[in-house]
Parts: sequence; structure tokens; C-alpha cells
Amino acid sequence: MVLDAARVERFRQLYRAAGVEADEALAASAAACYRDAYIEARVEVDGASALLAAVRERAQVVVVTNNLLEEQKAKLRHCGLDRHVDLLVASEEAGVSKPEPGIFEIALERAGVTARHAVMVGDSWTNDVLGARAVGIRAIWFNRAGLPAPDPSITVLDRLRPLEQADRASGRERVLRWTLRSLPPCGGGLGRGGPW
Repeated sequence: MVLDAARVERFRQLYRAAGVEADEALAASAAACYRDAYIEARVEVDGASALLAAVRERAQVVVVTNNLLEEQKAKLRHCGLDRHVDLLVASEEAGVSKPEPGIFEIALERAGVTARHAVMVGDSWTNDVLGARAVGIRAIWFNRAGLPAPDPSITVLDRLRPLEQADRASGRERVLRWTLRSLPPCGGGLGRGGPW
């Protein structure tokens, strides 16, 4: 199923779950309206660009995402973050999604580093923190919501402060992930917004 048709089908199912039998035109209109609003709502998380610039002076920046490759490229460009990213690994082209170890292993291989020399910063406890730790990558939880950390041994960031946080990932470490998680219409790690 092509992406646009999948979006329309999702809205048809949403209407059906609400007890409304939506025809093709209604579902397509809702999907298009949502998609337009989603794209318009994409914004950089405060401090992301400055932090990535500071980290990139010391390390390689790799984005690992459960999303479509072109969708994430567009999101990075729209938010002005693409110039700070060395490598983008998307589940669509990797054939495996977070938190599965395989996507992190692909990212490590493409970046030319071992897990011991990588740091993962992400906003999803399960997909990012637990996924990274499963392959031995040091994890940092970007927790803007202030939720209690399930594991107090994990470093938690509630906002992006460039110099202080870049220093945490400095030296020869390479930052493995600045999350751009898919949470429609606004949400996620350093760039808000998802694919639908």
C-alpha cells in the first residue's frame, strides 16, 4: 500500500472506530488536512541546533529513527537540523525498528564505532534508552515531561543546554542518536512531528 493510501486508510479506521462510516472523499480530506497541519507544526525543540552544533565539533552525530527515510530527511531540513547530522538510519531502509538491537548495530557499523564509544540521547524510554542499552550503548533520556525515571542510573535531561550537555558526550565518543520520534502532530526529540 502506498503511503498516501495508508494515511487515508488510517483515517477511515479512525472514523469507523468512532462509529462513523467514512467514504473515500471524507477519509482523504481528513488525512490531507491532518498531514498539512502536521507539516506546518514541525518545529525544532529549543536548543537542539546549538546543542547539535556543539556536539558535532567533538563527535559524529547519527540519527536513528523509526520512520521513513525521506520523511526524516524532510523533517531535519524543515527544522534546520540537517546540517548537524552526519548519518541518518531510518527503520524503513534498515529493515528493523527500535528498540530491536539490529537498528542500533547498523548505526554503529555505518558510523564506524563500537557501542563503547557511542552515546544515545532519546526521548522514548523503551525505544531509545532500553534499545541502546541492549547493545551496550550508553543512554541518556531526554525527558521533557519530567516523568520519573524507571532506572535512576540513567542520565536524564529535561531541556537542551548546549555546552553543558555537549561536554557530557565529548572526547572521542560519538553521539548515536538525537531523537526525532514520530508523535503526530507535534512531539518527539529534537524535531517535533511524526509521519502521519
